[in-house]
Amino acid sequence: MPPIEEGAGSSPAEDIVTAPVEGQVDTDANPAGSSAADKTEPDAKSERAAGLDLTLKALEKAPKAETGGEAASTSKGEDGKAKADAEAKPGEKAEEAEDPDAKLPFHKHPRWQEVTKENATLKEEVSSMKADVEQFRAIEEFRQGHGLEVTEVSDGYKIMALIKNSPAQALPYLKGLVKDIEGITGHTLPEDLQAEVDAGGITEERARELSIARATTATMTTRQKEAHERQTTERRAALGEELAGAGQQWAEEARKSDPEYSRKEKLVVKEIRAILHGDPSRTPKTVADVRALSDEALKNVNAELSEIMPRRPTPPSPAGMSATAVTAAKSGPATPLDVTRRALGL
Repeated sequence: MPPIEEGAGSSPAEDIVTAPVEGQVDTDANPAGSSAADKTEPDAKSERAAGLDLTLKALEKAPKAETGGEAASTSKGEDGKAKADAEAKPGEKAEEAEDPDAKLPFHKHPRWQEVTKENATLKEEVSSMKADVEQFRAIEEFRQGHGLEVTEVSDGYKIMALIKNSPAQALPYLKGLVKDIEGITGHTLPEDLQAEVDAGGITEERARELSIARATTATMTTRQKEAHERQTTERRAALGEELAGAGQQWAEEARKSDPEYSRKEKLVVKEIRAILHGDPSRTPKTVADVRALSDEALKNVNAELSEIMPRRPTPPSPAGMSATAVTAAKSGPATPLDVTRRALGL
């Protein structure tokens, strides 16, 4: 086989594949006769040396080519990243440029000015409604102060509207009101006095005086009754608020004294209702009644729960511990001496 010359037109990869390896047996060589082998031995050594040189050169060239490729790809990647960054940075700068309010002072920011404007608008609306609220409050106080019902006030507004806009339609209503007023004030004689006048028992003037006196007494009695009922209603409302406040105060005290009260509260309320349902006369009339009823209900609930879930027994003291050690174990070490005694079991 003729020796392989470097640069004979083959690529480095072909050189690696076709280069002879040291120690490889040539199957094409003629094994017949040792003299022929002796003659070709120098040629074989030179061929192997030339092949080894080509192989080493090919290996040196191959990593350099790969490294160059990697460097090229890396440089391309860095160039692409730099290009992307260069493209992204103008966008970010454009976004920053699009928000010029970010660098404004707080009191000049558009959102702050918008909120301030909304607050000013709300204040103006509230101020404009203040007069209406005061007027409605005055009307409501007048109605309640004179014992008028809402329907009576409404009828009065309707009659005044008819007098203002359609007097002819208001006249029948007014005549009916005048007749009722004459009967209430006694100017219209009742049937019994009218009968006495017709019989000649009394004069009409005397009958009218009696009728007016009777009507005045009836009116005073009615007003006193209405005032009494109004005062009773107000006292009941005030007492209800006072008793409700006493119940809330009792519940707050129970939560502080009993950590489990929040879990018992519904049961306590049910127990109070059961007690009042069984004996309505026990409805609280004073703050003391509220507290007594609540205490009784809580006591009943605790008794029922103790039957369902008895308390855990207190664990016995460890054997061999003195009374002083047991007391210290329960109360906890207060001094270094207590810690030493507990460790020694004294």
